[in-house]
Parts: sequence; structure tokens; C-alpha cells
Amino acid sequence: PQLSLETINLERLATEFRLSAAAAKVPMILAGAGVVCLVGVLAYISFSAFSANGARKFQIHFSAATNALGGADLVMARKEIALALAYKKQDPTAIDWKAKINQQVDEKYAAACLSARGILRTNVVAALEWVHQAEALKPEDATARGLEAQILQEQTYQVALAAAQGALSRGEYDEAIKQANLALKARLDDAKAKGLLAQAQEGKRNQGEYDRALAAAQGALSRGEYDEAIKQANLALKARLDDAKAKGLLAQAQEGKRNQGEYDRALAAAQGALSRGEYDEAIKQANLALKARLDDAKAKGLLAQAQKGKTKQADYDKALAAAREALAKGDYDEAIKQANLALKARLDD
Repeated sequence: PQLSLETINLERLATEFRLSAAAAKVPMILAGAGVVCLVGVLAYISFSAFSANGARKFQIHFSAATNALGGADLVMARKEIALALAYKKQDPTAIDWKAKINQQVDEKYAAACLSARGILRTNVVAALEWVHQAEALKPEDATARGLEAQILQEQTYQVALAAAQGALSRGEYDEAIKQANLALKARLDDAKAKGLLAQAQEGKRNQGEYDRALAAAQGALSRGEYDEAIKQANLALKARLDDAKAKGLLAQAQEGKRNQGEYDRALAAAQGALSRGEYDEAIKQANLALKARLDDAKAKGLLAQAQKGKTKQADYDKALAAAREALAKGDYDEAIKQANLALKARLDD
């Protein structure tokens, strides 16, 4: 019995001890609960602050989107509405505005692409401006990028075609062939480019014939053989269509032929006047002959003779008058001297 009593006392003591230990932990439990509550309060405050800040930023971006749409700046409107929805993903008003903006973007994009396509071959610069507007609206869309590639290809074609035409007109056949091939590369089977290529190739083959005919036309023109000059200039033009040099020679030969009668009359008159010692008339007629046929050797020769004859005529007249005056005075030495000067000025007098 005594052992049982001790056992009971020990159990009671252990129970009291356990209760005392639990009681000792109460402050710690209360402190932990306080910390949890404090964290919860801070989290709530932070969430509330974040929500308020998000609502403010949502409103800023939403207002910016509506203002941009009102100003027809669809790119900015789309950017701002996306930023607004980042703060309020489910906002029905913002979602509705996004749909409106996207619809207008699609419509303007389609209109810009249509405009670019419509003037692709007639106005490359304006077409590029339209396609750049489309690309700004939808940078990720392949339609505008493909259209831009077509426009740039058309631009290459037009530049090469113009260069081929210019080279052909200057007789630069190798360059014309090169540029015509570039134009055909940009626009396959193009009739204009194929035509220019054929002309350049033919011109290259006819280069030798052109050179010979042009030289012959120049020679005939310098000799006053106008019919031959006309014939050779036409052969040169046949070998190289619309050639500026050949056309110029042809025009000169035709004008020379028209002036042939005037030239012949003036030249004959100059020769007659010169033979009679009528130097002023000879000079006048020689100049008329040169007017009818520029740089003509015969007319230039007659003019030089007439001018020289006129100078000698003045010397002759002066010396002859002095000789007569000296003879009248009986100054025979002076008379002989002046007579010799007159003979020197006109040997056959």
C-alpha cells in the first residue's frame, strides 16, 4: 500500500510538472501569433497599396490609349491599351477598347497595303511610303513585308530600264546590255527590257558599220560633197538609231546642200572680183560663201587673197602717187624709188 501511494504521488507530480511546462510556453505562442498577425496586416496594406497604384497606372494608360485613338495614332493607342490591360486584365471597358483599336488597325493596314499595291508600278516612292505605314501598324505581318519586296524589285527594274535606255542612246552597248539584263531579272519576260536588250545587242554588232559611215559622212561634208555626206549619215543612223552625232552630220549636210547654190554664186563672184582687183567686193563675196559653207577651204583662201590684195593696193596707190609727185618736181631719184615700191606692191603693173 505504501508503494502504491508513492506511485500515485509521483504521477501527480509528473502531471503538475507537464502543466507547468505548457504554461511556460504560453508567452512564446502568443508572440508567434502576434508576428503572424503583423505579417498579415503588412501584406494586406502592401496589397492594398499595390492595387491602388495599379488602378492609377491603369487609368493613366487607358486615358493615353483613348487620346491616341482620338488623334488617329493607332500604334500608340494599341501600345497604351496593352499597358492598361497589364494592370487590369479583365476590365471590360479596356477589352472593348482594345477590340475597337485592333479593328481600326486592321482596316488601316489593309487600306495602306491596297494603296501601295495600286501604284506599285506607277509611283514607287509613294508605294513605299504606304507600305511603311502598313509595317508600322503591323510589324509582325508578312503581307506588308512581301509587298515591300515587290516594290523594291519594281524600283530596281525601273532604275535599270532607264539606265539601259540612256546607255543605248549614247552608244554604250555593253552597259545597255548589262542594265537591260538587270531589268529582266527584276521583271521576267518584260517586253520593254527585252526590246532594249535586242537593240543593244544589234547596236554592238553594227558598231563597225557605224564608225565607217560616220567617218565617211564627216569627210564628204568637209569636201562639200553633200549628197555623199547625206548618204553616209543615213547609213550611220541605220546602224545606230537616233544617234546624235549622225543626226547632226545629216542636218549639216542637208543645210549645206540647200546653200550650195548660194555658195557657188558667192564663190564665183569673189573669184571674179579678185581677178579685177576689186578687193572689197571680193572680201564681201568670200564671206557670203563662208556663211553658206562654214570653214570652206576655197572661200577662206579667196578671202585671204582679197585681204592681202587690198593691203597691197593701198601700198601701190601711195607709192604711185609719190612717184608722180616726185617726177613732176624733177626729183628723179625719189620718183624711181617710189615707182619701184609701187612695182613691188603690184609686180605685174
